[in-house]
Amino acid sequence: MRPTTSVAVVIAALVAMTTSVHAQAFRGRIGSVLPTTQLTRPQAEFAARYLAAIEGRDLGEYKRLLHPGSLGCMRKAAEDYFAQKLAQRQGRPVHGARTTIESLPPALALDVAAAGIGLRFPSRPSHAFHFDLPAGGSGETLVVFGVVEDGWWYEVLPCPGDRLLGELRAARARAAKDSATARKLLASMQDTVRVELLGLIREGRLATAMRRYSDVSRVEPEIAKRVIELLEATAR
Repeated sequence: MRPTTSVAVVIAALVAMTTSVHAQAFRGRIGSVLPTTQLTRPQAEFAARYLAAIEGRDLGEYKRLLHPGSLGCMRKAAEDYFAQKLAQRQGRPVHGARTTIESLPPALALDVAAAGIGLRFPSRPSHAFHFDLPAGGSGETLVVFGVVEDGWWYEVLPCPGDRLLGELRAARARAAKDSATARKLLASMQDTVRVELLGLIREGRLATAMRRYSDVSRVEPEIAKRVIELLEATAR
């Protein structure tokens, strides 16, 4: 059964939380109603505190905005996972950010969507804050799942299960191995090949350089991409 549009969008937002390439970049609504700029005073105060926390590098300040259930998930096995997620959240330019909010419908299968990719919400979010950040004109939008408890707004970060943590560890190990392979291939690259590839790089034809290197060296495209990225760094 295909997910509904709402659940599909939720899955996209959740996947963004687990990836390391601009993990929080996401655009779109979660439910069926467009986000609004009409925030209540407590919501606006949370948004202001949140933007201040992610602009800086004070981890304690940021953690004070996290739901207690999310903090409780930061066990030893998940330390690396959350360290990466929290580091990705902070140190962002926020001046001129635009904030909107949407109420999440009760029928939205957040738990089902999260469980499908190995995540679990410690408390069901009631709203999604959308922060349009001034990220160099890239139009980056940070989606933050929130809930209010005892009059205090929190961000609810989903907790990773053992399966997801295992998959992420395996992915990091593969990436480290691929990087080591790429460095060795670059070091042993023939001069004629290096000159040809540098020419393509200087012309801005990175994709062509990757395909060319993959063909002449008979390596997988992902490895070729890493080699070309390393070679490009030497040409700067």
